[in-house]
Amino acid sequence: MAQRRDFTYITAHLIEQEIHHLARMIRSRHWHRSAAWPVSYWRGRIEKLRKAPAVAQDQQAELLSLLGELERIAAQLDSSSKYGELSQIGARPAGGGICKA
Repeated sequence: MAQRRDFTYITAHLIEQEIHHLARMIRSRHWHRSAAWPVSYWRGRIEKLRKAPAVAQDQQAELLSLLGELERIAAQLDSSSKYGELSQIGARPAGGGICKA
């Protein structure tokens, strides 16, 4: 029997912070050069947030966009001869207008 995961600790505020953190880390040249964390790690974090009950519709869209960006970067890393030798990746910031009061 599969055990249900408890996502109640994941609030909308935490999701927002995680989106910004993931966007920074995924776009980080350090990650591109060192491959410190595998793509599966970042993908798993995004998927965990997407399944949280507190995720808002706009956050869901941002997470999907971030997942697409991760896959594009991963494809470029796989096709480059060395990590860190990527052309400029056209990335747009995640969460552009969510934090406006």
